[in-house]
Amino acid sequence: MKKWIHIVKNSFALPKKDAVFFLNRIPIIDAIVLLTVLTVFASVAYSFHFFTQDHHEFQSLPTAIAIVYYFGIYFTLFLFGVILCISVLASFGLLFCGVTRRKLAYRLLWKTSAFLCTLPLFIYLAVALLLPAFIPEWVIISCFYAIITLFLIILKYPHMRTK
Repeated sequence: MKKWIHIVKNSFALPKKDAVFFLNRIPIIDAIVLLTVLTVFASVAYSFHFFTQDHHEFQSLPTAIAIVYYFGIYFTLFLFGVILCISVLASFGLLFCGVTRRKLAYRLLWKTSAFLCTLPLFIYLAVALLLPAFIPEWVIISCFYAIITLFLIILKYPHMRTK
């Protein structure tokens, strides 16, 4: 449990240099587990709004089937969307590495992007519970935050050596 608290604390501290290099030493499986857990919490938070609407798509279905369908389909698509966004963000980071002449592997950029999305997912959780109408705007704000922060993280690394 202590390890996860340190990971989340350092994820919130990004783009600080100490946090970046601490998270680089964390295995990628821990980034995937953290991402999955946060996605589960975000899905549960949004489900409160989803199932309390007067007219939702599953109103004619029995509650148990609607819940299984919601988490089977919505959670899977949400997790796929988060992973896709992280992959696209890491690709932008790879392009930025080429422009700024930094030598970073895609794997490292993907892991960094996954940890970078911790704060936006935590805030998404709060937004989904308190202000569900603000979700589209929050997604756009999160994208800008993630891109700018990833670029700042990349700039922490030294330039490639020239021969």
